[in-house]
Amino acid sequence: MIDKSVGSSKVSADTIMKLVIASILFVISLTSCNTIIGVARDMRQGGEGLEKAAQSKSGGGDTGTDTGAPTY
Repeated sequence: MIDKSVGSSKVSADTIMKLVIASILFVISLTSCNTIIGVARDMRQGGEGLEKAAQSKSGGGDTGTDTGAPTY
């Protein structure tokens, strides 16, 4: 009699689920910001928004100046 289990690999449902979740998270991380430049631009714009909000709350007013960082 030939043993058919030799050479076959069994993958548990837990391993498959972990692989699926990791793949989904990887795809989401790639599509949320297309490039590193996109991430940097988003962070810069968020920082500028926080600065403007802080200046208006403290009574400092808006200086109207941009940081000069390039937007791609």
